[in-house]
Amino acid sequence: MNAQAGSVVPYLRKITPKTVCEKLGIDLLNLQRPVEPRVLYDLFGTVTRSALKTDKTGEKQPSIQFSGRFQAVSPDGEVFDSGVAYIPIMDNVLDAALKEAQSRDPKAQIGIALRVAIVTAPSGKPSATGYEFDVQRLIPTEQSADDPIMRLRAEAAKHAPALPAPKKEEKATHAKK
Repeated sequence: MNAQAGSVVPYLRKITPKTVCEKLGIDLLNLQRPVEPRVLYDLFGTVTRSALKTDKTGEKQPSIQFSGRFQAVSPDGEVFDSGVAYIPIMDNVLDAALKEAQSRDPKAQIGIALRVAIVTAPSGKPSATGYEFDVQRLIPTEQSADDPIMRLRAEAAKHAPALPAPKKEEKATHAKK
């Protein structure tokens, strides 16, 4: 799952499930139903700022934009860097942790190591997509005084199972166009 030394890591304007999946050739809006649960990517990073962002069209709910340094790693080992991330489900928890840390030290950062996945939407619950996001911590979120992405990845490898290898039929479905 590690990028090889000297290889170029693609930079995304922002890391979101949509932007990562687009790079992987996965169309989240047109998945076959029922949607099978799957890991989309692991997200590692240091969060230095957060800001509430509103949708300019007014069609979406406001969301929290995190700034810092982030890497998304797909189950196939593809790595994407960005200085911005939107994190489903855990955004309010992470925002509160950052604000609490920065109330003690204005320069505080928090380190994150998360697994972002989709799971089948519960039957009877309205869902336009057929899935819901699932975000799991790979290690406890903690305040960090440095920029520890590689340390976080190493620590996550000790505490969490490796990303599952994609099934052969998934590889054909996810092939880049």
